[in-house]
Amino acid sequence: MTFREKYRLPGVQNRRIAMSFLTGVTAKNLLLPFDENKPLFDYKKTESYIAPENVPEIVKTADELLDKDIPLLTASLYREFEQNGNRTHYENPYFLRKKMMFAFAFAEYATHSGKYMSKLIDLVWDTLNMPTWGLPAHTSGNTAARPAGMNILQLPCDYKEEASFLDLFAASMGAELAVIHFLLKDEFEKEVPFVINDRILYEINRRLFDPYLKYTDYYWWAGKRTKYVNNWCPWIISNILCAASLTCTDAEKREKITDTALASLSVYLDTIKPEGGCDEGPGYWFAAGLSTFMALLVIYDMTGGKLNFFNEPQLKNMSEYLMKMNISGDRFANFADCRSYLYKNYTPVYAFGKYTGNQAVCRWASSMNSVCTLDDAEHGYRSLIELCTVLQKPEKPFQPQGVTVQSDLGLAFLRKGPYYAAFKGGHNAESHNHNDVGTNIVFKDQSPVLIDIGNDQYTKLTFSDKRYTLPSNRSIYHNTLSTDDTEQLPGVQYHAENFAIDTAALSASMTLEKAYAPESGILAYKKTTSVTDAGVTILNDITLDHERLLKINLILCAAPEPVSDRSFAVTSNGVRAVVTYPEGFDYAVEILPLAEHPFWKHSYPDSDAIYRVILSKKTAGGSFAVTVE
Repeated sequence: MTFREKYRLPGVQNRRIAMSFLTGVTAKNLLLPFDENKPLFDYKKTESYIAPENVPEIVKTADELLDKDIPLLTASLYREFEQNGNRTHYENPYFLRKKMMFAFAFAEYATHSGKYMSKLIDLVWDTLNMPTWGLPAHTSGNTAARPAGMNILQLPCDYKEEASFLDLFAASMGAELAVIHFLLKDEFEKEVPFVINDRILYEINRRLFDPYLKYTDYYWWAGKRTKYVNNWCPWIISNILCAASLTCTDAEKREKITDTALASLSVYLDTIKPEGGCDEGPGYWFAAGLSTFMALLVIYDMTGGKLNFFNEPQLKNMSEYLMKMNISGDRFANFADCRSYLYKNYTPVYAFGKYTGNQAVCRWASSMNSVCTLDDAEHGYRSLIELCTVLQKPEKPFQPQGVTVQSDLGLAFLRKGPYYAAFKGGHNAESHNHNDVGTNIVFKDQSPVLIDIGNDQYTKLTFSDKRYTLPSNRSIYHNTLSTDDTEQLPGVQYHAENFAIDTAALSASMTLEKAYAPESGILAYKKTTSVTDAGVTILNDITLDHERLLKINLILCAAPEPVSDRSFAVTSNGVRAVVTYPEGFDYAVEILPLAEHPFWKHSYPDSDAIYRVILSKKTAGGSFAVTVE
């Protein structure tokens, strides 16, 4: 009997042509009794969930926050999203409170000093009394976090059923409280008998378990109402599973939660091709791919290893995605909504590689900077792994060479000597989509030359019908072509084709005419990116319906310095690169000051502006090369 036959419910019909390895799988009769559940039983090597090496950093963080006032979350701040589109005025104090709560909890667990208990109890109690754990951007102005038909309330009212919405952060807050309860329930009982612990369990049940089970058929992210699911699905489900694993003593309810989660994860995995790519970008992979692993790890632990999916090739491939997207250090090929710099704890990535038997991922994650800072304390189970693990850096950083491919997304990564080039295909209906089919990222000596801006600060406009008025999301603010006043449009019909790799020549090519609407006049367009010891060449072979103004857009994070009548220099981090463009093209520069886009500073901290070089020429087509040396 195969694994799938053993654990699949009899008589289950495939809902879709595609079928994930989770389709029809059930946890029935496989879950351990609650008091036998051992989180990370096959991973944690000490009695404590905090490795001694992580204690100083945790205590330092907690001490720095101890004298801070607990930020207020007022009705006025909540209402700003609806009134003026601002998200940060509510979210910044919200996330600071979460960080404070986790820091005090972990510091108290590590030291058992009593020093942090009073402030921790204040935070926990205040959190338990919040009218909602969700964010206004998810609960106030859209229906993503609530079942269809529920009223949209300008302010959350936890006494109304309409307020039982379940978004990303309602789920993660519940999981975080579950972890805190798991680690410190004895201390809470000593300090405030019969209150804190019972209230935590009550609110997790009321805010997570009950709405999840009641409205699973209606929540879009759960996968039953629509085939469109993204990172919300594994993120929310992994946090619900974490909370259930640590707090749900009702065996029947815990089994129902687990089986419901397995069904939703199956739908999500159906949307991921066998190659395991994440079209939302490397930043969102932590919420998507890594959360998928976390969900399956919780199930593995809750069943004592009886439900073990880690030998599935798709999961092993998913574990490699982040490594493939890495340029060097904390720099990543930040296609889609993602910063260029990712300051993350990579111990869970190491765990993903370990469980799936992917030694390359383990070596790469070990080479990354993974200090336990609590800055990304967003996920209950993930935080436990981050706390109990210390990665030993290898003597030499692990870095792929030559050609690396993420074929399901049409991504190619080319390395030779000091040069790096990433090349993106795909389509313009990806989750967190940018109109960026055919764009490039180019680095020299680990310094940026041609960049992807990444995402800007989220506002109400970001996920509205005005999304493609924002520079970060428009094709002309990527390293793409445009004609006249046209640019790429959103939609799956706008896509790359004929993705091809020449490993020997260190080159990648694709045809891009279908990435543009007919109004562009592009009849045929092949783009080839190649890397040698001498530099990077980006070749555009294009045929237009008649003579038009062809524009080559090049995006930089440093001011271009003209060198000749067809070249300019870019100097970043002390590294100078010369960009040469075809003869006969006019040269112009548009400046986007970072004072007007301060969020971009996260990706390019040494820059004062983003520069768009516009190379333009009247032509009916030809072969046009841009080189970086």
